[in-house]
Amino acid sequence: MQDTLLTGLDGTRSLAEQHLQSTAIQYLLKLLRAEEGIEGEKALLPTLKQWQELVQNWETHQTHTENLLDSELRHQTNHIRSGNGYDLEWQALNWRDRDAFYRQLNIDRERIREQWYKLCQEYPHEPAFGGLSSTHINAEKEVQLRIAAAAEVLADEVKRKATILQIIRYKKQNEDADYVRRKLQLLFDVCQPFWSTSDPPGEPRYEVYVAVSVPPSLENTNNASQQLEEEVRRLCEQHGAKAELVHDGYPFALTLMKRTYGARAYYLRSSERMKHFYQKRCNDGVVKHRLHVDKRFSDLPKLHPVQVLPEVKELWAWGVAFGYIAQKGEKFVLGIQSGHGGAKLPKYASEWALVLSEHLPAEWNRRVYVHVSQEDVLGEGRVKAFEAFAGDEEKQHRLREARDYVERRILREPQSYIHLLEGYTQRLLDLLNAERDEPLRKLLEQERDALNRVADRIAEQNT
Repeated sequence: MQDTLLTGLDGTRSLAEQHLQSTAIQYLLKLLRAEEGIEGEKALLPTLKQWQELVQNWETHQTHTENLLDSELRHQTNHIRSGNGYDLEWQALNWRDRDAFYRQLNIDRERIREQWYKLCQEYPHEPAFGGLSSTHINAEKEVQLRIAAAAEVLADEVKRKATILQIIRYKKQNEDADYVRRKLQLLFDVCQPFWSTSDPPGEPRYEVYVAVSVPPSLENTNNASQQLEEEVRRLCEQHGAKAELVHDGYPFALTLMKRTYGARAYYLRSSERMKHFYQKRCNDGVVKHRLHVDKRFSDLPKLHPVQVLPEVKELWAWGVAFGYIAQKGEKFVLGIQSGHGGAKLPKYASEWALVLSEHLPAEWNRRVYVHVSQEDVLGEGRVKAFEAFAGDEEKQHRLREARDYVERRILREPQSYIHLLEGYTQRLLDLLNAERDEPLRKLLEQERDALNRVADRIAEQNT
């Protein structure tokens, strides 16, 4: 009897457990399939889909960022060139010695991660799924942020342990005492073709100097500094010039410049004609990228400074504000594409923090290009890009057409347009006040004044 009861109880218990399992499975399936929560619980399937989408987006972004970072670093290390023509920059350290030399640096990776996180926090964040937050930092921008974070952390360490004089000291410790002489001789040999052009016949000869930047002496580098200066003086005398040592405070490079006193008066008469032919070649798409043997020549003061008209300044400021002149990393590009019915659309999505592209038709955002065409690049840095734009009438004409189209078809309500420009110039003032670079601050102030003139003119025309 007892056995029968126990058997019955076991059967009842087993049946109850099966029923509970069946009920639980059905409830779980119902909960999984539900698009909305049941009895206060969150719906699992949409939740899991959100997690899956979040993880996939992050993995895609991470992979793209790492690939771009690898490509950027590979480009920086394998294609370091001073310009588009003859290479005037030589590395102080051979490629095979680089790994061993840079292992002496103390790289605090945790500080780099912290600095990168801090830089990311400067961008607007929005609430995201699961208590997380998201930001609109694309892979290209994140690469720049990671490089900036590493540069910030490594700056002091590099300045102490990766200078020209530290390289000399390192090579001497590795029993290569003749290293400095060989490297300097190579540098002089590279420069010699540019120093050996003959003077005009019958002209008086003038004294020649070679100005040499001497890196500052840091700890444990005094002997290396003395050896460097002695070799420089010896080579200058060997080339018939006096050495002029310039302590420029820059520890990472040695720069040579040959200077001859006594410019010919006729240079002034012929320079305008040479400028005309130079600009003609600049407009030739086949050869314009090969005109400069060294990009730093473009940093020299202009012999004939360009007089920029107020209308050109207004064009530039308007183009940057509405994204037709787009910021892509450190570069500024002029991007204008044609659309249906003669529309003039921005070609690229600008990374400029104050860009007003959201006030243009939303569907235009789906038409932007991801990769920048080299022919659209104005320059590296805002100031250089403006100078290039100010000297290119063809680009000014294209942007003028785009501005006229937008003002005629899109921003037709004068008061709204004026209000938009006033809000932009106020935010531009905040950015200007926080800027420390003097040339950039002047350009931002110029842009603000230019757009204020545009707003005043629209107001006058509609009173």
